[in-house]
Amino acid sequence: MDLATGALTELVSSDHGPCAGLAFSPGSDLLAWAQPWMSRGRSQIRIARLSDGRAVDVTRGQFQDRSPVFTLDGRYLAFLSGSTLDPTGPTIEGQLQQTGFVPGVRPHLVPLDGRAASPFDASHGGWLAEDSPRADGSSGSGGDGPADLDNLPGRVVPFPVEAGAYDSLAAIEGGVAWVDRPSRGVLGEAARHTPGPAPAPRLVGYRLADASRPTLLANAAGAYSVAAAGGHLAYRAGGAVHVRSTDATEDGTEHVVDLATIQVRADPPSEWRQMFDESWRLLRDRFWRADLDGVDWTAIGARYRQLLDRIGSRLDLFDVIMEMQSELSVSHVGVFFIGGPGAPPPRPGFLGADLVGTAGNGWRIGRLLTGDISSIMHRAPLAGPGMTVRPGDVVTAVDGVPVDPARGPLPQLAGKAGQQVKLTLDRDGAEFRLVVVPTPHEPRLRHHDLTVRRRARVAARTDGRVGYLRMLDMTALGWADLNRDLSVELERTGLILDLRGNGGGDLHPLLDMLTRRVTGWHRPRYAQPYTWPYDTVRGPVVVLIDEFTTCGPENLVVSLQRLGAATLVGVRTHGSMTGSIPPDQVLLDGSRVSEPTVSKWWAGQGWLDGVGVTPDVEVDIAPQDWVAGRDPQLETAIDLVLDGLRREGRPTPPDLAPATGAGVPR
Repeated sequence: MDLATGALTELVSSDHGPCAGLAFSPGSDLLAWAQPWMSRGRSQIRIARLSDGRAVDVTRGQFQDRSPVFTLDGRYLAFLSGSTLDPTGPTIEGQLQQTGFVPGVRPHLVPLDGRAASPFDASHGGWLAEDSPRADGSSGSGGDGPADLDNLPGRVVPFPVEAGAYDSLAAIEGGVAWVDRPSRGVLGEAARHTPGPAPAPRLVGYRLADASRPTLLANAAGAYSVAAAGGHLAYRAGGAVHVRSTDATEDGTEHVVDLATIQVRADPPSEWRQMFDESWRLLRDRFWRADLDGVDWTAIGARYRQLLDRIGSRLDLFDVIMEMQSELSVSHVGVFFIGGPGAPPPRPGFLGADLVGTAGNGWRIGRLLTGDISSIMHRAPLAGPGMTVRPGDVVTAVDGVPVDPARGPLPQLAGKAGQQVKLTLDRDGAEFRLVVVPTPHEPRLRHHDLTVRRRARVAARTDGRVGYLRMLDMTALGWADLNRDLSVELERTGLILDLRGNGGGDLHPLLDMLTRRVTGWHRPRYAQPYTWPYDTVRGPVVVLIDEFTTCGPENLVVSLQRLGAATLVGVRTHGSMTGSIPPDQVLLDGSRVSEPTVSKWWAGQGWLDGVGVTPDVEVDIAPQDWVAGRDPQLETAIDLVLDGLRREGRPTPPDLAPATGAGVPR
């Protein structure tokens, strides 16, 4: 945009999503950005000269290249690239995702002057010493140096630093800075028993004149901002805002901003109006159909905007926003409320047991949930060394306070999750005491317990010939749960995959696995034969679905149905067949809104949002079945797998050929 005239000039357009990370050069004649390219998750760095409108590629779009910044002297363009591919082997042979990679992001740099060598190695380039461009990245005049836009991809060089999980690249005086995030799992399971605080992000700087290694600017700094001149930066750490020099060699220059002196006048009605308008605008601009499926969105906004003068809280506002969103009649649209200020409330503690009230004092333990030591989510508080609790024992007191006969022990465990608690129990008139650590994760523990019981039912009815896998979601927790059981259950002849209640996620790798078929065998001398490919379905597959099977699992089951790779049993799925990509947007108060930015069409099925996937065999669970603990859907699935085994048999390894004495492998 020309600020003087307001005239707009289109430099480029993208068919693969919005451009991001716009960065102007110090002299404002060059503009760089990250542009999505072809396959999902790939982006390339591009640059345009505003004086003549020429736009060229800096990278080719093979990787996820992002965060372009110009050095303050205008001589270099730096960016982050996930182009370092250093594989790691699987920790479990045949895991669903067999090959992983160490974090592979590294900063890169391209000299804008075609004659300039890499600032990291003066032996390259062949330029004359007396004509050599500056390579120290210092501020210089603050304008743009010579810019040769030909062959930029051939001039890109990586910083001589170890690759990692880097983000937030910015220009500082003499070089660049970025955030180095520790490599760790999403769930934190690998570091569960590590003493001390978890590794924190590090803010590091790299001065081009040194061309050696990055220097630490701040610990535990996840967000920062650099002053315009590049000599100072502000960062957040430990709930405070710090200001310091960008020169790591300077001491005594760090200050903590006194946030108590900042006063903000809150005007909730004005904030609510802005949040409403933002929610309306986001759907207008990001909905997957530009015509909003024929809905007059301007009229809809005007209709619901009238209600803003009548609301009295954020919850009222969110109700109005969601009513407005519902006019589109699609999935994956909503508002996700955040809590108020202050620390979150303490987590309730649970004992991992079914508790039943008694006629006397205390509550009886009816059943102990089955736990699993491989996950903190599946820890059973009343199991393990020293735990002598049995079904039938009565909990009579918690930390010496008698259990309320009407309410049970759970109110006394409020806020006690992860803390030691002394239980007093009674067994046939004999009192004993135990110290336990209640869990906050009983919903996940109950999911695991139910999976174990259903797997036992399948094994009992099929003599162990049929495997059972249950997936509650496809978040990090769901993938971890799946990989705990996957290889063992696939060793069986048939498979039941239970996707009832699965709340969504990405299941592409699972589709690949469920459509594999045995094409060969490995025949070792000292072990049983095993299939090629590994982890291959060996017989019939039945998938259980219900009205709570949502989004990602629906993609999987409609694909399996189309390919004839599985029989679907249950009731029609939820019908959430749009998607919110990229992530949800954040409103003024930190709450999130989601917009369906993509919809899905299926060969032979069409558009299924609001429709869902119809099972091949429809079986419902009646109220009386729930009360009696019966699962007719699972029983039908077992019947179908057994029938398939009778008809199809199972692939078996070949017998050894007779020895020939010729020394030729057979």
